Amino acid sequence: VYDTTLLYVDTHNDLHFTETGEDFANSFTLLVPRALWENKPDSMLTAGNRFSRQIFPGKDNPGGWPPYGFAQWYVNFGWLGVFMGGVLTGWVLSLLQQKYSNFRDEPFAFFTMQLLVLVVMGPWPGGIHNVSIMNFVLYILPIFIFKWLTTRSLYDISEQSPKN
Repeated sequence: VYDTTLLYVDTHNDLHFTETGEDFANSFTLLVPRALWENKPDSMLTAGNRFSRQIFPGKDNPGGWPPYGFAQWYVNFGWLGVFMGGVLTGWVLSLLQQKYSNFRDEPFAFFTMQLLVLVVMGPWPGGIHNVSIMNFVLYILPIFIFKWLTTRSLYDISEQSPKN
């Protein structure tokens, strides 16, 4: 990932091109299921896929070459983007720490915070990146839905049980 990041930043506007915010706009396209959009373009949606296809157009590389998150911010928005991405990442981490710092009283909190940090921001993309939204919807949202459904069901059961 480190080598890809260096190549990604070094070859920007020479060997590969990005419209302002293109990688982050594509992240919303990732959320649309193929059942609703049959001809959804797959090779250009993530920064790593787009980058590998622009560098080697004829080579089949389905995983792409993912760069670190700060490089995505830089290529899409310049140095101001790196600052914005860092502030956004720090803000989200601060919210997570405030919301899920009560591990002893709520065991679900520790699990949720770890998943949010590792899956959504990830150790290798390095902060908020263009696939964070999709990772949240695919991995974290179902956990919250499951928690809501199980909490709701248990609450309904306890309300209906006879009182002693």
